Amino acid sequence: MRLILFTSMILGLTLFGCKSSDIAKAPQQKGINFKMDKEFANVLEQAKAENKLVFIDFYADWCMPCKMMERDVFSDEEIGEFFNREFINIKVDTEKDNGPDMAAIFGVHALPTLLFVDEIGRVVERQEGAVYHSDLQSIAKKALSQKATMTYLNQY
Repeated sequence: MRLILFTSMILGLTLFGCKSSDIAKAPQQKGINFKMDKEFANVLEQAKAENKLVFIDFYADWCMPCKMMERDVFSDEEIGEFFNREFINIKVDTEKDNGPDMAAIFGVHALPTLLFVDEIGRVVERQEGAVYHSDLQSIAKKALSQKATMTYLNQY
């Protein structure tokens, strides 16, 4: 029942044109490149086509830990290389445009909330609160491991 409800909510965002251009920042010179000008459905399609997870950073302009992560973690060249290679990256402002709807769908109650979701929008890994470089990479590697396990189990 939960999966049906969740899928319906994702479909609703697709139909209403949840554009990440409304909720994402422009690509940075170094660090994580967050996608822009994409509908969430297109992000999921890209994730499926490239066999990648989607990394979502839920933030707000007033959130100091979010700003710290943007300045110190997301801008890191090594983190950027890893995330740009392994994930489709988007940012969601929880207070603008379709951000409140996305936050409600994914149950975001604290900022920042970092999610790794698969190509149909299922949460693979979740982190509430700010993390630094090594912790973020550990969470990301755990998400990749979960994805590999899910892929293996879905084959049988």
